[in-house]
Amino acid sequence: MGVFLMKSGNINQFKHLSKFNSLKSFNSSMEQWYIDIHHQKLLTKSELIALKRLVRFSASVFGICNAKISTIVSATHNKTVGISRSTFKRMLLKAQKMNLITIHHTFNHGKQGHSVYVFNDYSSKRDADSNSLCDVAEPLQPEQIEPAKTSNLSKTNNHNINTYKDNVIPNVPVEFQDLAKCYYSPKQVLEFWNCVKISTRYLTYMSNVQKINLGIRAFKQCIVNMKLGYKIRNVFGYYFRILNKLLDKTVNNVIRYFANSDYGGVQIVNLFAYATPDPTELKYREEHKENLNDKYIEKACENSQLIIIAWKRGDRKPRKRQVAKLLQKFEGKIKCFQDEKGKKPRHPRDLNEKWTLADYSFSEIEDE
Repeated sequence: MGVFLMKSGNINQFKHLSKFNSLKSFNSSMEQWYIDIHHQKLLTKSELIALKRLVRFSASVFGICNAKISTIVSATHNKTVGISRSTFKRMLLKAQKMNLITIHHTFNHGKQGHSVYVFNDYSSKRDADSNSLCDVAEPLQPEQIEPAKTSNLSKTNNHNINTYKDNVIPNVPVEFQDLAKCYYSPKQVLEFWNCVKISTRYLTYMSNVQKINLGIRAFKQCIVNMKLGYKIRNVFGYYFRILNKLLDKTVNNVIRYFANSDYGGVQIVNLFAYATPDPTELKYREEHKENLNDKYIEKACENSQLIIIAWKRGDRKPRKRQVAKLLQKFEGKIKCFQDEKGKKPRHPRDLNEKWTLADYSFSEIEDE
């Protein structure tokens, strides 16, 4: 890593060193750095405090700080247990090694002045993995400082291909990989997308766009949980569980149950047109929409070889009686789920391979 010899002065004169065009982009980059730091245990707890304090001092000019070390260290002692100067310096050395920070030294009247700390964008991390600590700019001795005539920054080849940023991973939607590549290697991104494909393989009603949005939503949730400190042994297994939670569990259970059967498809209709996770809100449903829902129920049953009653035992009996009248003409092909203990009808929320299909009569409504 090279060194700039610059004259001390106001922070605004170092704006040209910023790698970010907004505070939002700076914060977004730092969130990605924090994930690596947490999971790879790159910094101690006190060093992380030092880094976060430096980040706060770098908000005025996005990703740039020229405050003195003593000023930053003193700020950590405000109403809490602070850090030492040596801790801050250790953090700087580690941050430079991981290419998180570039340090430029300044001079003033021939003597060494304050340092300028420049945060690098997370996307530059992959290019710097081969750099060692010996490439880091060490504090300059007073006799070494001379007025800057030219920059001796190491030259880079702008034509190098960043396989993490520029490579298009086959069979993975661009929208998904653009997000996932910020955190993982191409091989790992491919594994994440395979999780999406497996979790939705039977959901033929889902479009590609819906699957992409599902994958992105689950990935963001996974990253957030990691930031919150959730203990995750296998990130792919954890991601797969998030996907399944975001999908409708009842629908998934039914589709998986009949996946290897001779039936070509499944139609699912609800007792009520008004959908809500809170049963007490059903009082807000509109009558004309409920009447329209009845027509959809009849139409779905007319075109089906098998009708499965999948409502919960005991409640909503008045509505069940109404549906019973609608489906009385189809009673010959009506069944329900029966669990391993012989209880029926059962809601497919907990459906498993031990459950069976049993004959169902609407007269059983009164016995529930």
